[in-house]
Amino acid sequence: MTTTRAPHRLILWDVDHTLITAWEFHKKLYRDAFTEMTGNAPLRLVDMSGRPDRASTAEMLEVNGLEPTEEHMDRFSTYLVWAMDQNRDHLRQAGRQAPGAAEVLRVLARRPGIAQTVVTGNVRYLAEAKLTTLGLGEYLDFSIGGYGWDASERWQLVKVAKDRAREKYGVEFTEANTVVIGDTPKDVDAALRGGATIIAVATGLTDAVGLAAAGAHLVLPNLEDLDRVVNAIEDVPGAVGSPG
Repeated sequence: MTTTRAPHRLILWDVDHTLITAWEFHKKLYRDAFTEMTGNAPLRLVDMSGRPDRASTAEMLEVNGLEPTEEHMDRFSTYLVWAMDQNRDHLRQAGRQAPGAAEVLRVLARRPGIAQTVVTGNVRYLAEAKLTTLGLGEYLDFSIGGYGWDASERWQLVKVAKDRAREKYGVEFTEANTVVIGDTPKDVDAALRGGATIIAVATGLTDAVGLAAAGAHLVLPNLEDLDRVVNAIEDVPGAVGSPG
């Protein structure tokens, strides 16, 4: 969903373990994509948590004996799309909206002056497919997101999303009016390096203490307390009011 007027605040959501939960699903996509592409199951999978798919793909190919050339990388990304389409029913059965996510997205989508999108390690097709399949896609403007094939470093995805939002809306997005919401220290680092305020949610593998130690401006236990989450997004230091 896009805002009806130029926004003064940009909300950048992480996807996996922030808005949705589908443990091991992304690994399944990688396993299925590699098997279909090469005819053999991968000997090793790699750590994908918080990483752009471009970086994970390069390592995945390399540790399984394939040179990560652009040709091989692009072929693998095509098979990731294929794997997503093959596994939509699996996602419907195994995946879940994070508790409270739909309500928070719905409320923010109705607030004037707010644009919501994603900054995620997923390639765009996977991000849209996951969120749409699990009923959250309608609240987000995917055209201005930062995705896992845009860059190999996660913090660069924050800048990509800010640039796309600026180009679309004619508004400059800075730390003062851009909020990243995610569940890992890599989300925290990406926000800080990419020029955004970071609200961390302890819904993944890192607890609140670890997220605070990573430098999050604010840490919430989850998205279940609607008023608390919405107020935090609107009032967190560094994200107050419109720019200028």
